[in-house]
Amino acid sequence: HFNKKDSYPFEKCNTITEVNKTKIIDKCPKYLLLHLKRLVGGHKKINDQIEYHLNLDVSMFCTEGQENSVNYMLMAICVHDGSASGGHYYAVGKRVTKWYVFDDKTVSPELEDSVLNYQAYILIYAKVQLTLILSLIHISEPTRPERISYAVFCLKKKK
Repeated sequence: HFNKKDSYPFEKCNTITEVNKTKIIDKCPKYLLLHLKRLVGGHKKINDQIEYHLNLDVSMFCTEGQENSVNYMLMAICVHDGSASGGHYYAVGKRVTKWYVFDDKTVSPELEDSVLNYQAYILIYAKVQLTLILSLIHISEPTRPERISYAVFCLKKKK
């Protein structure tokens, strides 16, 4: 049910019409950044926990005829600790299959189960590529992580 704030005045015919605001994705990007509204009026921070997921299906927001893959996986989170007038930013990010907290000069491992407990400010999702998923399943725990990163980079470039 609409209320006055969901109405839009049309000056030409001097009427107020009920509206429904919708966002549609014409072409799914490789990376999807979601900026969560954490400030009200520029001076008050919203500290409520917002539910987000490791995997995101955006097919309901896409136009018809969209390519097959409209699924994304969470790759990084930008977190702000503090108030609207000041604070500290840090990131939680995924490297191949493991999560880490990047806080200034400190990098520490993080459990995947804990990733969804942060007060996210920005969520960064990467579009799921079927070839990448199938290839990562066959990669065992690396003894030399730089080789695995290179392999994943090459897989991402394949079409």
